Amino acid sequence: MTREKNEALVKRFLDECRLVRNLSPNTVTSYESRLGRFLDFLRDVPVTDLNRRDVQDFLMELREEGLTASSLQSYITCLRSFGSWLEGDLWDEGWRNVFRTIDYPKLREQSVKTIPADKVDQMIDHMPRRTPTQYRNRALVAVAYSTALRASEVVGLNLKDLDLDNGLVYVENGKGGKDRFSLLDRRARHTLREWLDKRSLYGGSESEAVFVGRGSDRLTRQALGNVVRRAAKRVGVKATPHTLRRSRATHWRDMNVPLWMIQKLLGHANPTVTDGHYLATNPLQIANLFKELMEEQTNDTARESGSGVAG
Repeated sequence: MTREKNEALVKRFLDECRLVRNLSPNTVTSYESRLGRFLDFLRDVPVTDLNRRDVQDFLMELREEGLTASSLQSYITCLRSFGSWLEGDLWDEGWRNVFRTIDYPKLREQSVKTIPADKVDQMIDHMPRRTPTQYRNRALVAVAYSTALRASEVVGLNLKDLDLDNGLVYVENGKGGKDRFSLLDRRARHTLREWLDKRSLYGGSESEAVFVGRGSDRLTRQALGNVVRRAAKRVGVKATPHTLRRSRATHWRDMNVPLWMIQKLLGHANPTVTDGHYLATNPLQIANLFKELMEEQTNDTARESGSGVAG
């Protein structure tokens, strides 16, 4: 229902652009395309409930996908125009225009941040496990990092999307409406099993969502962001769900995971074939290949440790 309400607001805005402001057809078409992409990002979040961080997260996602500065600026221009119209349309409801404060330079500065793998380990290890909510939050952070999914994709996961036996998670209707998969490491699978054992106690039996809040409602992106920020603060770092995604990709690369595989797991378009040939893209084959890479790294570390002792 929320999506329909968001679309209705966008339609009224586009009608005004076309009939009242007399903007060119090309401009209106451009606005329609960009706002449609924005609604895809929001999923079930009402436009009227947004905060500045939501908008920045959207722009960071676009930047990650390789949009140029000029293309990003066109999105900002569109969103600001939409925000100004909303401000006038919703003035009697006291709505605050969060689009007005969009800042591209700050976006660029934030988008390159990552945190070390050992800090991510500390974030998750230091999260308490006493209540169902705490078990859920720990699984939430572990899954967000392990899979490198976008925030909207993490909270959009359904129970049927999990394949814990094979360490896979499936993403339906991801960016661009495309389905894909990602990987669940051992810790993510363990924390998920712990949470799923307690999920029914939290009222989640009536929902298909993996991560639920009070009353079986699907957890929101804002809630995920709050959980990640609190977990990071506990170990003295700053992080958002997007930071975890970027960090995971960087750590995969540090582990010598092929670039084409990382791009496929991240859901980027046109993966670059860095190895000179395209390996199998069947989910189970990639999961097995990933396990082999992990085993090779473990063996190399053990050999290096053994050599050091012998010397």
